[in-house]
Amino acid sequence: MLKIFKKLFIRQENSQKISAEKSKPSSHSIATSFARQNPISELRIKIEGFGHPDFPFLHKTYSPSSRIPCTDYTPFIIERLRSSDLKTISHLMQSILLANPGLGTGPEWINDIVREVAQIKFGDYVMFDDSNAELELKALFIIAGKEGGGREFLIAKGDIPHLFSLALSSQRPKWLESMNSLQKKANAFIRKMSKDVPFWEEYPLFEAKCWEIEPPSDSDLMELMRKLTMSARIHLLYFVGAYNGTGSLLNSTSYPMRSFGINAEETSKELLAAELCIPTEDSSSLLKVWSKNNLIDACTKSGTEFRKSWKKEKLFEALQTNAPSLITESIKQEKLVKLNPQLNDGIVLLEPYSRKLQDVFKLLCFI
Repeated sequence: MLKIFKKLFIRQENSQKISAEKSKPSSHSIATSFARQNPISELRIKIEGFGHPDFPFLHKTYSPSSRIPCTDYTPFIIERLRSSDLKTISHLMQSILLANPGLGTGPEWINDIVREVAQIKFGDYVMFDDSNAELELKALFIIAGKEGGGREFLIAKGDIPHLFSLALSSQRPKWLESMNSLQKKANAFIRKMSKDVPFWEEYPLFEAKCWEIEPPSDSDLMELMRKLTMSARIHLLYFVGAYNGTGSLLNSTSYPMRSFGINAEETSKELLAAELCIPTEDSSSLLKVWSKNNLIDACTKSGTEFRKSWKKEKLFEALQTNAPSLITESIKQEKLVKLNPQLNDGIVLLEPYSRKLQDVFKLLCFI
């Protein structure tokens, strides 16, 4: 009888152990649960494989000292701003600076920039169609903060205000009379700097009422654009300005865009899914994308006779005549696109409007 009770006890004890083991969360579930509680950990899981092996928040192919993000962090920053979670934003920005925090200093200096930008009341100077736009503007300024220095010095980096205008032109900014004070403040800064620094001697002063720019009237297009990420908006309008809206989306980003974390593969998918761009088999698009060296290599590969003195157009013509299948296959490989004809006119008008807004966004650096 004692042996029977002993067996029952052992069996019950083992059963309890098994139940306890089953009820214990696995290391994976613990990690997942922790990630949900820790936004930075969750973000790191999302970008796994995109970043540098030693600095996971930075681009894998550029030097970590260049502070180039591996992806667009503005949606994450906007989400954290909405939750007033400045600590997490500062953590992210410190991670971007970690490989190059500055001479004799640590990356903690970015914390002040995050806090200052978060507290700016942009609504005192500009109103937008979408209430989310002010958070977008703050996210842009926070990413730009990785350059260091005061915000007013961003006006000397023309590419950054241009990115701002490309990102936010579809938000139809309505500039308030208080912009007058920023114009005066900006001009006073330029005059002061020009006394000691040659660069600023040639820098133009801001004209009065330079913000009085009439926006395009296509409200349906504006609404469609606002549904995109800021990266996709920037990519689309840059594609229009630099390539007339025809060519390879994957090969149509600039270094300043990539420095902001714009991932051409992701934004290309987004623009195609929204049908703002559509695939094209127009051979003239390939001529835009290919360099002369590309054309010479194609002629050599296909056995097409050519002369190195020929211009691109003549090389391309020779390929079309002698190797049409190579042209067709190359168009597919390059994933060439064009603007959706139904939206073409509106997008083409939005791009120059965005360019005109550059100087106005520069004034916001003086708040």
